[in-house]
Amino acid sequence: PPRSTLFPYTTLFRSIKIPSSWNASEEFPSFPKEWSQAQMGWLRKKFTVPADWGNKRIILDFQAVSGDSKIYLNGEEIGTNFDSVLPFNFDITDKVKKEGENELLVGIRGRGFFYWQGVYGRITFPPGAPALGIWQDVYLLALPGVHISDVFIKPEVSKNQLNAEVTIQNSSTEEKNLNVVAGISPWINLAGKGELKAPEVKWKLGDKVMEL
Repeated sequence: PPRSTLFPYTTLFRSIKIPSSWNASEEFPSFPKEWSQAQMGWLRKKFTVPADWGNKRIILDFQAVSGDSKIYLNGEEIGTNFDSVLPFNFDITDKVKKEGENELLVGIRGRGFFYWQGVYGRITFPPGAPALGIWQDVYLLALPGVHISDVFIKPEVSKNQLNAEVTIQNSSTEEKNLNVVAGISPWINLAGKGELKAPEVKWKLGDKVMEL
């Protein structure tokens, strides 16, 4: 679009570590300091689907994106999200290319565009830290036709018990009878603490401590 006098912009293509917010120049000194002032940006990633995924459901899963975001796959808008901390996902089985390269584009606008005057001052929606960008992990998942789509763990301390609400999705054409079991293990972080190693996905599960 033409350059706006109200919202001037600069086109700058740089590699960025994901997950990280682009205005985190203190945590990531290699990020240009000018990024701390940027209230809008596009992030692009190219990927291919593994050949052995066959007829599995393909899910694009974002653990958290801070800002008002629009997500495009191969030039087509597949969804939006406006939040700071909650995960969200899209089933892209019918839109992703099983052969060849795919292009993912995520456009993000800062919450500063959405201030409104409240009774006690200016309020922004949604609330949260001033981070901007994809600040948590992004996964491309291959799931069978019948799979667990959500798990909600409820610790009820007064009753000394742990409950799990499990949502099962059947995307196949057949009815299925299932037994649901769960094992609980501690999550152990194996990633380093430096600015380049900390964002890497590296962890393991400890010994099982409980079964449901």
